[in-house]
Amino acid sequence: MRNDTPIILIECKPLGDPLDSGKCSQLRRYFQAVPDAKIGILTNGTRFIFFSDLNRENIMDDNPFMEIDLLAFNEQLLPELQRLSKESFDIGGILRAADYLQCFSNFMRVLSAEIENPSDDFVRFFTAKIYPGRITNKALEFFSPVFRQVIDGYIEERINQRLEESKKSPKALNIESKKESRITTTNTEMWGLVIVRTLMHQVIEAWRIRMRDAKSYCAINLDDNNRKTICRFYNFCEWDWGDPNIGENAHVVIFNGKPGGERFDVKVVDDLYPLKEHFVAAIKILA
Repeated sequence: MRNDTPIILIECKPLGDPLDSGKCSQLRRYFQAVPDAKIGILTNGTRFIFFSDLNRENIMDDNPFMEIDLLAFNEQLLPELQRLSKESFDIGGILRAADYLQCFSNFMRVLSAEIENPSDDFVRFFTAKIYPGRITNKALEFFSPVFRQVIDGYIEERINQRLEESKKSPKALNIESKKESRITTTNTEMWGLVIVRTLMHQVIEAWRIRMRDAKSYCAINLDDNNRKTICRFYNFCEWDWGDPNIGENAHVVIFNGKPGGERFDVKVVDDLYPLKEHFVAAIKILA
């Protein structure tokens, strides 16, 4: 709300329900009924799909400009998410970013479809750059399968290049990377990072709170410095719908000034929310 006027509309579905961005008629009606609202969000508690009216004013776009999944969080979208916070809310900046994100998403969707199954127009565009003759249907029949093989070959070549580049690092580092490769960051650890950043957004910049995973725990540090540890997650396992908890004996140790930190048992990741004052204490010691 801003000046008692809704500026963001949210349609909430039951937790875990599948979301279809093409079937949100209720949110679309809300959007038309509230002209001052420029952001619409469809969510089931873990997935959040963001819409605006970039194409026609007060008519919600068919395609979203951003999607966030808390169980598979993409940190690259965090700056865009922060634009929607109360403290930094700027509708002009949000709509400019939304316009870019929607274009980016649309380009990715079109390009992915063309790579998966190249259209005649796509093949014709590239064929014109290497074939001086007239591109007839017969010519397309010849060039289309060749072009598909070129795409597959290019992708394979790029993958091989990346693999070769990874082999060029020193052997000592390779040994270390093999150890690190056994470390798997779980969705609950990522979720925990998001919650800590959310709780601390009024205390310190969210980007300064970073994760450094290890074999026996997952550390949340300030400024990516392992000497500035805010907390450690223990036994935060991969979680799926229906699981009774996030892991047997799951707990967090917050370094809030007490010797060795203070331990809190955690059944679900949301149990971190009531611990805000302890996170704040840890930040004030480290910042």
